[in-house]
Amino acid sequence: MEIDMGREEIVVLTELLAQTRRIYMNRKMPPLDDIVSGYFGYSVGRWEGTKLVVETQGIREDVLFMDLPHSPRMKITERFRLVGDALEDHIVIDDPDVLVEPYRFAYKYKRNPDYQVGEYVCDNNRYRINQNGGVELD
Repeated sequence: MEIDMGREEIVVLTELLAQTRRIYMNRKMPPLDDIVSGYFGYSVGRWEGTKLVVETQGIREDVLFMDLPHSPRMKITERFRLVGDALEDHIVIDDPDVLVEPYRFAYKYKRNPDYQVGEYVCDNNRYRINQNGGVELD
């Protein structure tokens, strides 16, 4: 994963399937009806001190996040912060149509300044994304 930060947006690039996530900085979340659903949804971010807070809505219903089904009203809030050489991502999934209470968990990514994101090639279309968002080899 590579994170490129600019003033107006943060771009997260991942090697597998050459995925690109855009986080639009200091914007208001549009009304849910105005968001075109997508694999990563629509993300807006803001700084709260040294923490980056990112809110995401509009993830397609066929894309399972953490293997959880969800409704169109699902909202994901992430709080990123650097801790030593690691990036912590504290995540809260809120979906009153599906969850009794918000689902909370965290990831930690270790920094590796020597790693370069490589080119991803689908290898003659032998790979496909299954209904859970995972990658399978045909």
